[in-house]
Amino acid sequence: MATGEGDVSIDEGERIRLIREAFADPRVPLMRIGAMMTTRSQDAFEDQGRDEEWPARITPNIPGILSDLERGAGVPARRFQPRPAGVDTGRLRNSITWRLVEGAAVEIGTNLPYAALIQWGGEVTIPITGPMKSRLAALIQDDPDRFGSLEHLLEMDEWNQRVSRRVFITVTPVDREDIVQIVRDWFTKPRSFTVRG
Repeated sequence: MATGEGDVSIDEGERIRLIREAFADPRVPLMRIGAMMTTRSQDAFEDQGRDEEWPARITPNIPGILSDLERGAGVPARRFQPRPAGVDTGRLRNSITWRLVEGAAVEIGTNLPYAALIQWGGEVTIPITGPMKSRLAALIQDDPDRFGSLEHLLEMDEWNQRVSRRVFITVTPVDREDIVQIVRDWFTKPRSFTVRG
């Protein structure tokens, strides 16, 4: 409607107002994206991969066995199983979370120091101490069929191993499509939005 010479005022309408408000505050779709990506990253440990299947762990799992020996704990049967790879206590999976960054971005991650080694792979060196060797020698004596193949560790001062990469935080082509759909939904029906997770 004309308000004077050369001036035009347009009632933006409900639809335009909703779109303008959606642009002004992207936190809700970012929270939905963060929750979705966190769940998918956590699910990778059960699915044994995200965009590609993870390689199986070495069997027997010598780094795990050495960790058990260092703590003076028993060696569980899972140390002799190739799957699930990247899973021991579930602590890493459960530590994955998301957060908004200045209301304009979302970060997915974990603060565990060994997460990068699982995600990207790399070299690991584990010292083999005297107490660890004593515990291992006792296990070999008690159950040579199960632990006899580890006898060579008694002559070593450290174990070196290449850890395979097992990507759990990534954006797959399916994720990209779903992110686009979340944003599209936010601009077309923002009032119907709820955040799960």
